[in-house]
Amino acid sequence: MYLILRKKRISEQALLVILILPLFIRAEFVSALEFSLFFILLIKSKKLVKKELAPKLMPLFFLLIIGLHGFIENSLYDFLKDFWYISKSIPQITIGFLLMNKIRSANSLLKIIIVASLIASFVHVSGFLYNQDLFLMDFKQIRNEYQRGFTLTVIGLSVIVAMKYYRLTIIRNTLFIPCYLLILSVSLFLSYSRTLWISLVIFFFVFINNYNSRLVFKVIVLLTIITVTLTIGYLTNMFQYIDTANTVTFIGKIFHSINEVIPKNYFSLSEINQNWRGYESYMAIKGLINSNSLIFGKGFGALTDLELYMLLGDRELRFIPILHNAYIYILLKTGLVGLSIYILFFYKLLFAIKARPLVRRGGYDLVCVKLYQGSIIVLIFSSFVISGIFNKSACNPLIILSGALFFFLSERTNRNFGSKNIQSAIC
Repeated sequence: MYLILRKKRISEQALLVILILPLFIRAEFVSALEFSLFFILLIKSKKLVKKELAPKLMPLFFLLIIGLHGFIENSLYDFLKDFWYISKSIPQITIGFLLMNKIRSANSLLKIIIVASLIASFVHVSGFLYNQDLFLMDFKQIRNEYQRGFTLTVIGLSVIVAMKYYRLTIIRNTLFIPCYLLILSVSLFLSYSRTLWISLVIFFFVFINNYNSRLVFKVIVLLTIITVTLTIGYLTNMFQYIDTANTVTFIGKIFHSINEVIPKNYFSLSEINQNWRGYESYMAIKGLINSNSLIFGKGFGALTDLELYMLLGDRELRFIPILHNAYIYILLKTGLVGLSIYILFFYKLLFAIKARPLVRRGGYDLVCVKLYQGSIIVLIFSSFVISGIFNKSACNPLIILSGALFFFLSERTNRNFGSKNIQSAIC
């Protein structure tokens, strides 16, 4: 019994460290550590992964196979970079899955999420504490000088709201919850990230989407969230920033979001800057069609020709290796076949869990089902705007927690799940 508890404690600590590691070190080093941990855990649990998890990850393995033909025509460096982008989510999901095999407690998992999100939000907010000119800075200055927030903040807020919504208690200290919500809310507000805000809305709607809830109630909640957000933006001067020669509002950028991601050709430099995601996607599709590689793509290592030089980060580039739109990125590298497989991957994950009996059971099972569904849907959404699972580090917590939640929920619905028949401790 002592050995089991010790392994559980080590696994909890390992999961916490893996979640917050991207806050402090570069994505490349994080990935190297994740691959190392992946192989260590896999040695002892190969049968469990092969039986229960590998079928769900098979679409990603097929993507890796399809893109291999790029090795012949493209540079080795760019080929390996694409291979890493697409393969890195495999060890991340597996790590979450195998660590949860030792943790086996929804209560422990949710507490780890709360601690990790608090650390992430504090790291983000602390960067603003010593800036006396913060309230004089415009939106663009804040985004350029400080980090743009973390996905963990959204996950943490969603967990706390879900616990309150379903009238469950996970933290008994009455002072902790208000302080926690304050730090996370400030972090989310100062992120000025449309992706994070929309992700939070997605989580909220997943949590309130009970089988007995009315659509009218859902619409009222959505309109309330939108109204409050727009009101705060209107009353706050910090939402204004200068973009080239024009004054633009952050609210205007929110409304412009759909146009910004639609693949379209632009001719003036100002339009390209304003609609960068749509322009790079258009050029990728154009290059793919011109190459007659629509079925299987151009392979790993293929670059997108922008037909002009753009300052990206600290370098001027004409050829770029990755896109904000993960669907077009996969289309470019692996063609229509790969895109279909990528969509199948999310479908298999989203419907891998028998949700209805867990929802009827309520309690922690219900929260974990909603958190799992919300994580997958946010990954699907983020694939349109920040590369989704191919992002260097922004979506890591969602990917890892999806693996952990998949193990917990599968074990709760299937007594024969895995190699051991141990009842999960949920308290």
